[in-house]
Amino acid sequence: MTVVTAIASRHFTRPLEQLYLPAMERARRAAALSLVSAGKSVEACQAYILLALYGKPVRKWEEDRCWLYSGLAIRMATDLNLHRIPPPSQQRPEKVEREMLNRTRVWLVCFNLDRSFSTQFGRPPTILNAFPEPRRWWCCAGENGAWNDPYDLGSCAFAEVMVLMTAFQEHIFRDASAASGLDRSVNLEAATREYDAKLKELEAYWQPLLDGWMQDHRGCRYRARLFPFCTAYSRLVMFSFGFQEAFVRGAIGDADNIWFAQCLEAASTIIETMTRDLACEVCE
Repeated sequence: MTVVTAIASRHFTRPLEQLYLPAMERARRAAALSLVSAGKSVEACQAYILLALYGKPVRKWEEDRCWLYSGLAIRMATDLNLHRIPPPSQQRPEKVEREMLNRTRVWLVCFNLDRSFSTQFGRPPTILNAFPEPRRWWCCAGENGAWNDPYDLGSCAFAEVMVLMTAFQEHIFRDASAASGLDRSVNLEAATREYDAKLKELEAYWQPLLDGWMQDHRGCRYRARLFPFCTAYSRLVMFSFGFQEAFVRGAIGDADNIWFAQCLEAASTIIETMTRDLACEVCE
């Protein structure tokens, strides 16, 4: 509750230094104190996730604690065995099934947070194993489940994108003898095209599902508009590796135009989605 209140105080009418900043400092102290004095719980794990997602703005990267809070959330979730995902079942009592689904959702958010931060900050992921079959879990627990949550759809869609991005990075960064890890024996263009095709398949599967829930749930409407941003950002990351390699060689020829063209298209989609779709959603 301390963390939720502190984050929400940012939108109060008072100046930030009067309410939001002191509240966030109190929340951060409470988070640090809970490590040594409070018990482990799913709620505490959720608090660390919120601090990782909605951290206090900082001026320098060295002051940012989002990566550390996400690590705390993942460690606590693992200690609580949230990574052991039980199959959904309608035979259990409602209270038990809801609690088990909530535990799985927390682990799903931890996985998405870990992989997105790894992509954003260029750091290795903390969770080594991928979330097992997000599409199958949604079909069992979300789409056909008795106590589903529409938000599960967006989380599962994003998880599949993160699984694909991890596979792409493992495919091209597998040379242990290289300082960067990049395997230069891999045909980078062929690999990028292959995974870009898989990304398009994910878009074709998930986007209609997200659009189908848009009218009934505002959260899903936001997720549906956010998904093109996520896929475009992933596409930009994939093609940027080839563009960087061509730039390092110093002789960019006609064959390298694909890297610039695809990066430009993905970056344009990101900007358009932010300024057109997501901005309108916030205004609504």
